[in-house]
Order: sequence, then structure tokens, then C-alpha cells
Amino acid sequence: AGTGSRATAASAVESIMERLHTTGDACVALKSLIIIHHIVKHGRFILQDQLSVFPASGGRNYLKLSGFRDEKSPLMWELSSWVRWYALYLEHLLSTSRIMGFFISSTSSTIHKEEYEEMVSSLTNSDLLREIVALVGLLEEACKIPDLPFSGGKSLADKITHLVGEDYVSSINELYTRLNEFKERSNTLSFGDMIELVCALKRLESCKERLSEICHGNWKRG
Repeated sequence: AGTGSRATAASAVESIMERLHTTGDACVALKSLIIIHHIVKHGRFILQDQLSVFPASGGRNYLKLSGFRDEKSPLMWELSSWVRWYALYLEHLLSTSRIMGFFISSTSSTIHKEEYEEMVSSLTNSDLLREIVALVGLLEEACKIPDLPFSGGKSLADKITHLVGEDYVSSINELYTRLNEFKERSNTLSFGDMIELVCALKRLESCKERLSEICHGNWKRG
């Protein structure tokens, strides 16, 4: 999938979004969100491109699931919290990817190491800070993952956690590269830049333990 025309790709993304926005079933919603996450990570460029511009505005509540509730059973009620969190997480992933200029943890990226390092070194201090703050925000959102559902749904939760865990590794690598670049520029940073950087690092430190638990699958079952 993803090798066809732009119109076909647009239609495919629109179908996924329509399914997501019309279902009242938590399992269907989670499976649709997993498909979106797979496009971000493994989709061909033409599919990723259509996802990135749907809708053109993007932003908070882009996936329009902040009020999702499935009250059919206790399990569906539990999974509804996963739908709301996962949609918000993917919104952060998409907005952070827009800021970075590429999809984080995407396997379709073809940029070489030398080109990548040159790209990072060419960023202004303000652009570097903007990317660092966005990456920290994404990691903070990952920390808000709900507890494992008590009454079932473990297979869906495991798939989601695996995908988010891969994003975590990629995000940490992106942060490390940018922090190293700042280290090289330490003499050029303004006082304001330093304050903003320290604040971002404090935010990262505050969610380090939770991120480690999630990455190793050790966070608690509800």
C-alpha cells in the first residue's frame, strides 16, 4: 500500500479518518489509531504526506477524540481512556514531526548520517530549542499512558505500547543529537536560550522514571 496515486492515498486516509470519527466502539477506534501510527512509522511517503495534511490545520484535537466514550461494558469504558490518550499522543507525534520536518521513527527515511548531521548543525539556536521542546512534550505525553486494562484488551495495549516504545527510542536519539549540538554551541547561547533549555531538561527529568517503566513494560495493570 502507498505506492498509488495521490488521490488514492488521500482516499485511503480519508476512509481511515471517517471510520475513526464515526465509530462508537473503543476497539475499532484503537485499531484505526494503530493503523495511523503504522502509516507514520512504516507507510510510503505518499500516504504519510496525505496524513500530514489532513486536516490542513492540524493541531490539538486533530483526531477529534478528546470526548470519546464507549459505555457498552466495563472493558469498553476502560479502553475509552486508551482511545482518548492514544489520539492525543498521535496528535503530539504528528505536530512534533511537522516541527522536525520528518516523521519521527519512520522507517522510510532515507537521509544519510552525514546529511542528517549537517541538517542539525545548520539549525538556528531558536529552531533547535523549538525541536527540543517539541520532543520533550511528546515524551511527556507518552508518560500519560493509561494503566493496563484490568478486564481484557491486553493485545491492543501491547501493540500500542510497542509502537510508543519505538517512538521513545527515536525521540531520545533525536534529543541526544540536538543536545550535543547545543553543547558545541555553548558559548553562543543567550541567557534566554539557556533558561528555556534548562526548563526543557527539568521537564524531561521529571518523566524519566515513568518512561523507563513504559519502555520496559513494567507499568502497572489497573
